[in-house]
Amino acid sequence: MATAPDSQRLKLLREVAGTKVYDERKEETKAILKETGAARLPTSTFTYYYYYLRLELTADYTGSVFSLYLELLHCWLRDASGV
Repeated sequence: MATAPDSQRLKLLREVAGTKVYDERKEETKAILKETGAARLPTSTFTYYYYYLRLELTADYTGSVFSLYLELLHCWLRDASGV
């Protein structure tokens, strides 16, 4: 063990410490998050389009779009933060 290369010692240390399982689960989680993000895209697109239409209608009827603009901004920020 003392004469083993660093890479081999690191591999043995990670195996003994149990980080191999952690790394495997981390990769699985990354894959799930990637799938979820792909599924969320159409929903986000629809939500933005919905708020855009509300913004247009409000501008047509009231001339005031500020509150809906803020709603759209909040929606975008919520989606960008991943909440």
